[in-house]
Amino acid sequence: EMLGLSVGVAIFGFVSYATWPDVNKSFALFIASGLSMLVCIFFMLKDTDGDTRSDVVDHRLARGRSVIISRVSRLQSARNLQDVIELDSDDEGDDEKDILMVKRRALQQEQASSHAPDEEEDTQADAEPSASASMGGLGYTQVMTYRQMYADPKRRRSLIFLSLVIFTFHLANSSTAPLLGQYMAINTVDPRSGLPIMTGLILTNTLSKAATNWALSNDRAAKIGYNKVLLIGSAALCTRLILISAFVNYFDNFWALGATQVLDGIGGGSVGLMVQLCSHLLSRRTGHFNLNMSIMTTWNYLGGMLGHILGSAIATEKSYEVAFPVLACFSVLPGLLSFGISMPDLKRID
Repeated sequence: EMLGLSVGVAIFGFVSYATWPDVNKSFALFIASGLSMLVCIFFMLKDTDGDTRSDVVDHRLARGRSVIISRVSRLQSARNLQDVIELDSDDEGDDEKDILMVKRRALQQEQASSHAPDEEEDTQADAEPSASASMGGLGYTQVMTYRQMYADPKRRRSLIFLSLVIFTFHLANSSTAPLLGQYMAINTVDPRSGLPIMTGLILTNTLSKAATNWALSNDRAAKIGYNKVLLIGSAALCTRLILISAFVNYFDNFWALGATQVLDGIGGGSVGLMVQLCSHLLSRRTGHFNLNMSIMTTWNYLGGMLGHILGSAIATEKSYEVAFPVLACFSVLPGLLSFGISMPDLKRID
């Protein structure tokens, strides 16, 4: 995603700069990009024989239902039947790895039991009833009703506060980069210079966001803590807007202003990743991840829309020197609201 965005921005910026002032022609690139996406989607659903695949998406997992793998090894005493391996394996997309682990464990148990002395087997058989055959299965948790899902006060409260965090974050963040690009462009001698300036700002943000997502991958975000990552993202946004406000009013340096886009990538990468992970974690075993994620996305775009209106209105009616400090005040809200989110600890093997 980040690579495609970076390449697209670079190409679009170069074409717009080359065709200046008639930049309308460069918008044809969006049409070509959309057609390319349709072609990729069409072939993505095909297998090697050209037939349409029906197993491309596991809709049960996509809706937030958990995979349950259970096994009772044969000749296991009835007293130990409660020691069934029950694995909830939809956390980080490691279903195949977890299933393979359980199969390997079950095979080792069967091999160990087959090499055990006959006397030990007879003793176990005389002592208590035993399972006559191996039992195993792969299933999914049941789908909750909406009432059941939101009846949990911790889940309900956390989803509300997560929505507010997303809304206020994009309320303060959405218009910052466009306003910064406009401010830098109108303060240059050649208006054409605004195109490479805006391209550079977007590329800096994209590369920083990609680095942030990489730094939080491989379960590092879970080790740090989802709430702490949300705080890091909110703090990056607040720091960025404070610095921009100071630079615009007291230290007008383009290189310093452009460098603040690194913080934009850290904030956007952290919060953007946490939106998906937190929504997934709060939707676990409900069967309604798609619903909760769509609600979060709605708050995302609603905050972004109002943020663009707010930032542009202040910059138009007052000035850029006033708009950035006002947005900086709003940037405090996501960090404060993140304290209302409680993450359940469901990563366990029963």
